[in-house]
Amino acid sequence: MSQLKILQIEDSESDAALIVRFLEKAGLDVHVERVEDAAAMTEALQRGPWDAIVCDYQLPGFGAPEALAILHASGHDIPFIVVSGTIGEDVAVGMMRSGANDYLMKDNLARLAPAVEREIREARARAGHRETELQLRESQDRMALAVHATQLGTFDYYVPAATLVWSDVTRQQFGVEPDDEVSPALFWRRLHPEDRWRVRQIGLKAIDGKDAGDFSFEFRAIPGPEAAQRETEPRWFATWGRVLFDEAGKPLRIIGASRDITDKKRAEEAFRYQLDLTRAIAHQTSDSIFVTDRNGCVTYMNPAAERVFGFTSAELVGNLLHDHIGTPGETARDHEQQLFRKDGTPIHVSSSSVPLSLKGETIGVVITMRDITERKIAERALRESEARFRRLIDAGILGITIADRERILEANEYVISLL
Repeated sequence: MSQLKILQIEDSESDAALIVRFLEKAGLDVHVERVEDAAAMTEALQRGPWDAIVCDYQLPGFGAPEALAILHASGHDIPFIVVSGTIGEDVAVGMMRSGANDYLMKDNLARLAPAVEREIREARARAGHRETELQLRESQDRMALAVHATQLGTFDYYVPAATLVWSDVTRQQFGVEPDDEVSPALFWRRLHPEDRWRVRQIGLKAIDGKDAGDFSFEFRAIPGPEAAQRETEPRWFATWGRVLFDEAGKPLRIIGASRDITDKKRAEEAFRYQLDLTRAIAHQTSDSIFVTDRNGCVTYMNPAAERVFGFTSAELVGNLLHDHIGTPGETARDHEQQLFRKDGTPIHVSSSSVPLSLKGETIGVVITMRDITERKIAERALRESEARFRRLIDAGILGITIADRERILEANEYVISLL
């Protein structure tokens, strides 16, 4: 051992020196400080640390019982060895029961050094154990905080005894009261019927040991009877863990954690619904829809665009749109223009183009086109008819009169000439 610090409670200088000689004779390197009363002992304990206390049983106005009480009040775990020349066996037993570590008679100090070494070793072992326990508690506290913050539930299944332990969070996840018994049967009852076969297969694969016993899966849990008024829909959970095997390779424990991912699943379902709805609208509309990237290359075209322009998606996706149908209007709404089909025939469209943004960044353009070819043909026919009519009027061949029931309101020159 390294140098030992010994606090000696002794009023006799000669006895104190004798005790030190016995310790040094045994090969111990000691630093000794002697005190004789309660005040000096208290002050010495505050200065510490001390490896051991060697105390005479009876001092003037002070003694081992009072010294032991002071030591206990200080909270220090220091070996306390009583050395006396007058102590009786019954008194010695009483001191041991009060917390003294050993007692020796001054006429038999041969056991002093071994006793000091033994008690110091045990005290240091206790200190190490306390430190380990403290670190374990701190680790458990940190783990508990992390589990609480992340809302992770944990489980531990001891296979030989078929006993299952759920953490408080896991109990909350499954709607089980803190004092209710949990079991594998309860888990299987709460497991959604459509998920039972799949989860069973995953479990069987994990316990065969081929994948180091690791497993992970998602499943749905059915609300228990006590949750009938609060929730009726199954909740989704993500679970992962490991199977621990004994020396014979048989499954011993199954430990793991679970997290409630219901909100995530519902958000995914809502997103898929919106995606399906958008896809259905794009597929069922009669308007042509093109999506291009920032370079003008087609990334998507709907079925209407394929029908109207005669191109398939495979022919246009990845290619420049203007190289195939002409140049659509950019960032304009209801822009009328003439483009071309795959066979080269012209097509009149009313187009609208809007930037496509994702997370604040423009990644392309969405172009919507409506085929207005028939409307354009009708408009041209109307204009031609009006022109022919105007020519007849201007040539004086056709008379036109506008009148109400009582009189003529307006007439052209040809009608007037007839009157």
